[in-house]
Amino acid sequence: MDAEGIDYADRLDPSIVQSWLEDSPIERGPGLEGGQFDCGICLESCPIDVVCITEGCGHMICRDCMRGHIVASLEEKKYPIPCAICAADRNNRDPSVVSQLDVELAGLSAKQFAVWTELQMAEVSIEMKCTKCKKSMHVDREDYVAMNVITCPMRKCRYTWCKRCLHKVRNATNHHACGREELEKLMASKGYQFCPGCQTPCEKISGCNHITCKAPGCKTEFCYACGKASCRGCNWKRLGR
Repeated sequence: MDAEGIDYADRLDPSIVQSWLEDSPIERGPGLEGGQFDCGICLESCPIDVVCITEGCGHMICRDCMRGHIVASLEEKKYPIPCAICAADRNNRDPSVVSQLDVELAGLSAKQFAVWTELQMAEVSIEMKCTKCKKSMHVDREDYVAMNVITCPMRKCRYTWCKRCLHKVRNATNHHACGREELEKLMASKGYQFCPGCQTPCEKISGCNHITCKAPGCKTEFCYACGKASCRGCNWKRLGR
């Protein structure tokens, strides 16, 4: 563990893990007898005090393999993170996902855990930057999508602007007209898509239809062919397999 690591995972009492396993409703996998289990990734026989069990599917992997899988997913800005074993099964269209407990037990560095927290927040909120004072803040994602006109919450600013055209709005109203119809016609003619998470216009330059929105604080994954975040008909899966 490096100096930035979260060290409580290494101090975990094996008896606590054993008690958790006994109380857990998850079905036991092979190799758990005798205080050992077989990691589903490295296939090594490991002591139960390093076990990580993914909720839902019950797949068991060792802490080192879980850490490697989580870190690789965080580097790709992937959230939620699918179970490593479920993700390897291309016929599994509904994989279980890594939980907060899995992340805590994996022993990430402080920087890695910060990325995990950021991605968690992005699931329910979006980072908004005031076009005047340039300060950033997180707002509820659903509220942001529903708003056309935004007012900076900073008391010394209170600048109001249109979310779509970014122009200043003098009379705060949610019915500001900024050429939305013209924009939609232009996007339709060019084949562009709105991000389903933050409604930012997106253009695909090259590559497959699996798109990750680059708007600050968004990172919504969606299908460029149909514009949906959970596409099932365009040979693309939400969790990126």
